[in-house]
Amino acid sequence: VNLGQTINLSVFATGDDLRYQWFKDDDELTGETNSVLAIATAFLDDAGTYQVTVSNAFGSAVSEDSIVTVIDPGTPTG
Repeated sequence: VNLGQTINLSVFATGDDLRYQWFKDDDELTGETNSVLAIATAFLDDAGTYQVTVSNAFGSAVSEDSIVTVIDPGTPTG
Protein backbone atom coordinates (compact mmCIF):
# COMPACT_ATOMS: atom_id res chain seq x y z
CA VAL A 1 0.00 0.00 0.00
CA ASN A 2 1.07 3.58 -0.41
CA LEU A 3 1.95 5.69 2.58
CA GLY A 4 -1.23 7.23 4.00
CA GLN A 5 -3.63 4.72 2.47
CA THR A 6 -5.91 2.36 4.38
CA ILE A 7 -4.84 -1.20 5.21
CA ASN A 8 -7.64 -3.75 5.64
CA LEU A 9 -6.87 -7.35 6.51
CA SER A 10 -9.65 -9.84 7.17
CA VAL A 11 -10.22 -13.47 8.00
CA PHE A 12 -13.28 -15.66 7.51
CA ALA A 13 -13.94 -18.42 10.01
CA THR A 14 -16.97 -20.44 11.04
CA GLY A 15 -17.89 -21.72 14.45
CA ASP A 16 -19.50 -20.66 17.68
CA ASP A 17 -18.17 -17.97 20.02
CA LEU A 18 -15.12 -17.16 17.89
CA ARG A 19 -12.36 -15.00 19.34
CA TYR A 20 -9.78 -13.21 17.23
CA GLN A 21 -6.32 -11.89 18.07
CA TRP A 22 -4.13 -10.13 15.52
CA PHE A 23 -0.32 -10.13 15.55
CA LYS A 24 2.32 -8.11 13.72
CA ASP A 25 5.82 -9.56 13.48
CA ASP A 26 4.83 -12.09 16.18
CA ASP A 27 3.80 -9.33 18.61
CA GLU A 28 0.22 -9.23 19.86
CA LEU A 29 -1.68 -6.16 18.68
CA THR A 30 -3.48 -5.02 21.83
CA GLY A 31 -7.19 -4.48 21.29
CA GLU A 32 -7.22 -5.94 17.77
CA THR A 33 -9.78 -8.67 18.41
CA ASN A 34 -12.13 -8.56 15.42
CA SER A 35 -12.23 -10.50 12.15
CA VAL A 36 -11.03 -7.35 10.36
CA LEU A 37 -7.86 -5.44 11.11
CA ALA A 38 -8.20 -1.89 9.80
CA ILE A 39 -5.40 0.65 9.80
CA ALA A 40 -6.88 3.95 8.65
CA THR A 41 -3.61 5.62 7.68
CA ALA A 42 -0.60 3.50 6.75
CA PHE A 43 2.78 4.60 8.07
CA LEU A 44 6.12 3.08 7.13
CA ASP A 45 6.32 1.24 10.45
CA ASP A 46 3.02 -0.53 9.65
CA ALA A 47 4.94 -2.69 7.17
CA GLY A 48 5.45 -6.23 8.40
CA THR A 49 4.04 -9.71 8.67
CA TYR A 50 0.53 -10.02 10.07
CA GLN A 51 -1.33 -13.08 11.38
CA VAL A 52 -4.55 -13.71 13.23
CA THR A 53 -5.40 -16.47 15.67
CA VAL A 54 -9.02 -17.58 15.72
CA SER A 55 -10.14 -19.61 18.72
CA ASN A 56 -13.10 -20.93 20.60
CA ALA A 57 -13.77 -23.60 23.23
CA PHE A 58 -12.78 -26.35 20.77
CA GLY A 59 -9.35 -25.05 19.80
CA SER A 60 -7.56 -22.46 17.72
CA ALA A 61 -6.19 -21.89 14.23
CA VAL A 62 -3.54 -19.48 12.99
CA SER A 63 -3.87 -17.78 9.62
CA GLU A 64 -1.30 -17.75 6.88
CA ASP A 65 1.07 -14.78 6.97
CA SER A 66 -0.06 -11.55 5.32
CA ILE A 67 2.93 -9.48 4.31
CA VAL A 68 2.27 -5.76 4.16
CA THR A 69 4.66 -3.40 2.39
CA VAL A 70 4.21 0.35 2.74
CA ILE A 71 5.67 2.47 -0.06
CA ASP A 72 6.35 6.18 0.01
CA PRO A 73 5.40 7.24 -3.54
CA GLY A 74 7.22 10.53 -3.05
CA THR A 75 10.60 8.80 -2.66
CA PRO A 76 12.52 8.23 -5.90
CA THR A 77 13.66 4.65 -6.53
CA GLY A 78 16.35 3.15 -8.70
